[in-house]
Amino acid sequence: MPAWCAGRVRAGGMPRRVSCSLARTKHVHTSCAASHLVAPRTHARKHTLRRAHAPAYCTACRAKYVEMADVGCGFGGLLMGMYPVLPSTLMLGMEIRPKVTEYVRLRILAQRNKDGGASNASVLMTNAMKFLPHFFFKGQLSKMFFCFPDPHFKKANHKRRIITTALLDEYAYCIREGGILYTITDVRDLHNWMVAHCKAHPMFERIPDELAEADPCVPVMRTYTEEGQKVARNKGMKFVAIFRRRSDAEAEAAAASMDFWEPPVIEYEHIRVTDRNYA
Repeated sequence: MPAWCAGRVRAGGMPRRVSCSLARTKHVHTSCAASHLVAPRTHARKHTLRRAHAPAYCTACRAKYVEMADVGCGFGGLLMGMYPVLPSTLMLGMEIRPKVTEYVRLRILAQRNKDGGASNASVLMTNAMKFLPHFFFKGQLSKMFFCFPDPHFKKANHKRRIITTALLDEYAYCIREGGILYTITDVRDLHNWMVAHCKAHPMFERIPDELAEADPCVPVMRTYTEEGQKVARNKGMKFVAIFRRRSDAEAEAAAASMDFWEPPVIEYEHIRVTDRNYA
């Protein structure tokens, strides 16, 4: 058990009280420098994440594999809001920061100890940008969430964004046909970036906003995440876009009708100053 949470846990591993102050850590952890994280040694089909992460849920044998992934789950707000909405779905939060991962683990244990909830939710410390295909076999996931990802404003850091053409290939591999990819951010430029890249990818098509608002997962994504609550307190805007994973036949037809090799056209809200005249 990490030293920072010593004294916060009762005998038997149950947390006394879980608070975000226990997990004081850097807001951003550089994914490219996370060399201490390793991929699972077992094959993806064998790495079901069931017994160690959700023992009570696995006893009922209601689900065999993880079907929902929250990439960059932060403090676990989405998991805590989604487990009653999707009670028959095994869900996994993936977080790169050790202290935050341990906080989410204790939070889930506290909820299970309180009322038996969150039995179908768990968390795992990993670098999803590097190792995602090691955890899921092809078409395993029905839903994948990207809630308030790091904007990486500098142009030199755009390659570190969680939505890129190369990473969308991996997401399309993990998401089954008809599965949904969810995105939400409070940065308009990042929203335009994610929409442009997803629309330009032949494996994904955007779901219209009116249909997206009818999705029961969207209100949870807006209100239960810690970043979403902070944006609401500051009276900021939240930009939501969700995309359906096309079938392989639909993707082939879409790839034939689009210029896939051209870079996506992105509309920027803010004009970046390149020449300053102080005269």
